Amino acid sequence: MKQWWTVLMILFLICICGCEGAQTDFDHIGEPVTSIRQTVKPVVTTTVVEETSVITTKEKTAETSVETILETTEPVKDPDDELFFLKPSASCESFRVDIYKEDRRLELFADDTLTGRFVIALGFNPVGHKEKEGDGKTPEGSYYICYINRNSPFYIFYGLSYPGIEDAKKAYENNRITENQLKNIEQAIQRGETPNWYTPLGGEVGIHGGGVLRDWTAGCIALTDEDIDLLDPYLLIGTKVNIYP
Repeated sequence: MKQWWTVLMILFLICICGCEGAQTDFDHIGEPVTSIRQTVKPVVTTTVVEETSVITTKEKTAETSVETILETTEPVKDPDDELFFLKPSASCESFRVDIYKEDRRLELFADDTLTGRFVIALGFNPVGHKEKEGDGKTPEGSYYICYINRNSPFYIFYGLSYPGIEDAKKAYENNRITENQLKNIEQAIQRGETPNWYTPLGGEVGIHGGGVLRDWTAGCIALTDEDIDLLDPYLLIGTKVNIYP
C-alpha cells in the first residue's frame, strides 16, 4: 500500500507542475499578434503626428512673423505726404534741381540742402532718353537752365541745355547730325549758352507750368502753376538740372 501511495503522490505532483508550466507556455504562445499591435503605435502614426506638429509650428511662426511686421514697420506713405517746400535762406548762394522721372518728382536744393519736393508730369512717351525730335521722351543727363520765357503759353518756361555735348557726340557718331552741328553745340555748352535746338535731336525742352494730371508734354517737365511760383526765384540762368531715369 505504501508503494501505491508513493506512486500516487509522485504522479499528483507531476500533474500539478506540468499544468502550471503548460498554462504559462499557453499564455505566451497563445497571445494573438494583434494584441501586440494594439499596444504599440505604428511608426507611421508617430511620423504623421510629428509632421502635423511641424506644420502647426510653421503656421504659428508665419502668423507671428506677419504680426511682427505689422507692428514694427511704418505704413506706406501716400506720395503726397512727401511733397514739401521750405523757403531757402536769403544767404544761399547756389541752387540745383534733381528730377527723378520714374518717381515723377522734382527736388530743389539750396547750397546742397534739400528744400523742396514737387510732383511733375513728363513727355507722352516718358521711358528712356530723348534722342530725336518728336519722340515724346524727356531727356536724361546733366543740363542747365539756358533760357527763360515769362510769356509762355505754359505759364513760365525754363529752357534746358538739351542737346548736350554727349547727346551731340553720340548723334554725330551715328551720322544723325553734321560735324558743323556738333561743333556748334559743343561751343554753346562750353560758353553756357543755348545749344542749337533745331537739329534732328530735337530741342526746346524745359521746365514749365500747365499741370501734372498726366504725362502730356512733348518731352518737357511740367508742374502746376502754383509750384512754378514757388520755384521761380531759384530757377535762374545757369541753374544745374540733373535728370535721372
